Amino acid sequence: GVGAGTPEASCVFIDTSGTTGFPKGVMHCQRSLLTAGEGFVARMHLQPHDRLLCVLPMFHVNAIFYSFSGALNNPFLGPHKVGSMGQPSRHPDPSVHLAELRITDDDGHFLPPGQTGELVVKTPIVMKGYFRDDAQTHAAFRDGWYLAGDLAWVDDDGYFWFVARKKDIIRKRGGNISGAELDRVVGNHPAVLESAAIAVPSDLGEDDILVAVLLREGMAATHEDIADWCRQHLAPIKVPRYLVFVDALPHTPTHRVAKFKMKDDKSLLANARDLQVSA
Repeated sequence: GVGAGTPEASCVFIDTSGTTGFPKGVMHCQRSLLTAGEGFVARMHLQPHDRLLCVLPMFHVNAIFYSFSGALNNPFLGPHKVGSMGQPSRHPDPSVHLAELRITDDDGHFLPPGQTGELVVKTPIVMKGYFRDDAQTHAAFRDGWYLAGDLAWVDDDGYFWFVARKKDIIRKRGGNISGAELDRVVGNHPAVLESAAIAVPSDLGEDDILVAVLLREGMAATHEDIADWCRQHLAPIKVPRYLVFVDALPHTPTHRVAKFKMKDDKSLLANARDLQVSA
């Protein structure tokens, strides 16, 4: 095995959030942790007298790597594109390419600017693999590229833009619909505390959309109120067919909605209002 004092020795084990299943242990080595820190100092133009305050829990990858680490960032001196993930991160040593990113189709072919596909990454700070899970580790890479599981696109200036998690895509009438977009739009209703959209089987093949809604305490809304809100803020194909009010939504330990648990809960569809029939 790798010696404990070597750059390739695993030194950090971080659990995934478990939004799509049982959490996996992500292994990072000494080299990736150090390289991430060096890159952060450079791209943030930190000086010897500067001090950083990280308010995030250190058991989470966001604190250990992204808050001090990351593959993308908006350049310190600009230009800044609000809403974008930025450009590939740089390293103070010009011989170290901290991050190389591409957009690919399902067959691994690189896509040109403006086209949406899966984000793939090559970087020295990528994980070594999943702890005691060779199958998942193998599935996470293609020809040396890490498969981020994110759908994104890159513009002509080399700025990357997030679209959705690949596993949170609902396939309806031949189109791809982002579950995260539906969560955000329905969640913006004044009476809604939290919402989550999932795919359910359609009579016509592919998927229909079911949205589960948790209302704010002391506030009320009807099925038709939420349906009208969706019709006002979403394209017709994105308006959910099914709507169900719930008393709670399942969450992971990092408080992300565990949609894989929702997909296994048959009571959601059984108790949902079919808005297509209502209309």
